[in-house]
Amino acid sequence: MNYSSFEEEITALKSIYGEFQETPDRSKPPSSGIVFDDKERSLKYISEHLDGILEVKISIPYGYPSEESSFSISSWYFDVRYLVFSEKTFKSNNIPIPANIVRQLKEIIETDIDKRSPILFELIDTLTSCKFVSKKEIGQISQDKNDVQNLFGSFDGENLFGILHGEPIVDRKSVFQAHTCKVETIEQVGKVIKWLLSNPKISKATHNIWAYRLFKDKNCETLSEGAFPIGYDIVSQDHNSDGENAAGGRLQHLLTVLNAKNVFVMVSRWYGGIQLGPDRFKHINNAARQILEKSGLIGKTETQNKSQSVKKRIQRK
Repeated sequence: MNYSSFEEEITALKSIYGEFQETPDRSKPPSSGIVFDDKERSLKYISEHLDGILEVKISIPYGYPSEESSFSISSWYFDVRYLVFSEKTFKSNNIPIPANIVRQLKEIIETDIDKRSPILFELIDTLTSCKFVSKKEIGQISQDKNDVQNLFGSFDGENLFGILHGEPIVDRKSVFQAHTCKVETIEQVGKVIKWLLSNPKISKATHNIWAYRLFKDKNCETLSEGAFPIGYDIVSQDHNSDGENAAGGRLQHLLTVLNAKNVFVMVSRWYGGIQLGPDRFKHINNAARQILEKSGLIGKTETQNKSQSVKKRIQRK
């Protein structure tokens, strides 16, 4: 196991989610949170419910992350009536993780394991961003099919706003993660910001820097005397540095350079205790650029267009 890279990833997780719980005493039920067991090489996500406690365990294989290896993910549901839970004294109800969550976890592992890149953050992020509901809880809410589907749905905002989350950038214990989506009105921007900040993980970030750029096509505008068509764009843009001095303006400039239209982007930074200097701006913009390119929300940059124009002139000569 590459301990340097592994420990850096664990440190990054602590920066975002806070200190992990100690390995729970088996004589009493555990509380909600994340437990890291170094001896067992495992991460556990624990969530309390009306009638029990859900525990999802991720076993970390030897060789991770530098070697290709297999992960093991298992889940149990403990009945709160049992105060002592060991395999010998009590049976747990093994409940399936919702299919869409299993699919997301599988895709993360299959996509990143070949790259020998860290994936624990993405696995934990997927689990903590979802609402798991027990059978008893389902019985106490509306049985409407759509309600039940929403309860088992992901908490990543894809269904509501089409929000996509980028891969984290880690540097000296600080973590940067970008979030983006398509927007068409200032009202939508406000709703997206409110929704993102309702996510406990994002709301705990040291800074949530955001910017947006809105365009509205205006074709065939009529002048005062005559019908002379004018095609132009009306643009509305704004940004917020959230205490990270000048970061919002830099993010706004990036959207301008990328010729982004009807795009919102937020970059969350969890401060790790070590000042990064100018590097922090590089990471903020890189995180934003990566998710914008991955999402397909931006077209060619002005630089790319100019480069192509130069090539065409050379070819004509």
